[in-house]
Amino acid sequence: MTTRSDVAPRLHTMSGGRELVVASYRDSVWQLDLLLPLRAQPYFLGKSSAARDATAVVGVDPAGRALVWTEEASAATNSSAFVVTVIGPLGPSATRRVNAGQSIVDFQVSRDGERFGWITTSAEGARASLGVASLEAARALYFIPSPAEGHEVRAFRWSPRDDEIVAIGDLRTNEHHELILVRSDGRLHFSTSAAPPNPTEIDLLAWSPDGARFAWIERTAAGTRLLVTESLGLGTRVLSGSENEALDFAWSGDGREIAWRERSDSSTRLKRALADGSVVETLTIGGLAPHVEHYDFDPLSTRLVFVADGVVYLARLGEEAQRLSSTTGIAVRVAWSRFFGTNVSR
Repeated sequence: MTTRSDVAPRLHTMSGGRELVVASYRDSVWQLDLLLPLRAQPYFLGKSSAARDATAVVGVDPAGRALVWTEEASAATNSSAFVVTVIGPLGPSATRRVNAGQSIVDFQVSRDGERFGWITTSAEGARASLGVASLEAARALYFIPSPAEGHEVRAFRWSPRDDEIVAIGDLRTNEHHELILVRSDGRLHFSTSAAPPNPTEIDLLAWSPDGARFAWIERTAAGTRLLVTESLGLGTRVLSGSENEALDFAWSGDGREIAWRERSDSSTRLKRALADGSVVETLTIGGLAPHVEHYDFDPLSTRLVFVADGVVYLARLGEEAQRLSSTTGIAVRVAWSRFFGTNVSR
């Protein structure tokens, strides 16, 4: 297949790697084509209204049963819609549309492929709701909150193990961010018993890989904190207090540990903890906490590599860090390869 695109084409592989969706941007819209292994010519699927710089244009069902993308807004109805196409052995077998509100900001397919969610804004773009629809039946199940209620959802993440959602919103007050857990039946649960007493901003949010917990960084006038909430029971614990500024965090591949950087005076130190908060430690070298520029968990275990003062170290919980890089050169970043548990630094 040869295609013309004003920007780099976006490629979306179906489950199993047999089918490929090619998105080409031309004439200010994305053109979508489906390539099948037993068909010489591609199927033209339709056009998507995704932004020119969108990383992904099409949402792919992890089970390989369907594709979903945003359709251009209709001037007649002043609304946007999703197109859901069911993929059979010989190509598209059914296509449905889901009305999605006036303007779609973001959408994601759940990990189990049963549902997809999106954020839709009002006409003024000032308020946003979270929409959830079933992928198979292609019908909207609910909006949180109702677009007429005047509150807002700002971001959301699907759980990696089921179809629960954790979202950032201000459903009880327009001055504070809150975390809302949306169960698969649509019921809402707040991670705090009441609205936060101070203006709050939540800008980093991530589920643990096992889906048992989610962590986030909360910013208030009092400082910046790292918190972790249990999915069951919604118990929340503070891992990094507001006396030091939490900068970022990462989960270990099995979800049993979490690491984060926090700024203390002019230094940035690295800490790690068991996910249940029972053990918390500051990583040290020779008894001192070094300035840490970058870090990464081994995706297959809880080994942690980090760059401190230009040198690469390897650490396990409760053990002294081991130096890995040579005395020549200065390391800037470090990352694990996805094969054989090796790490690469540069």
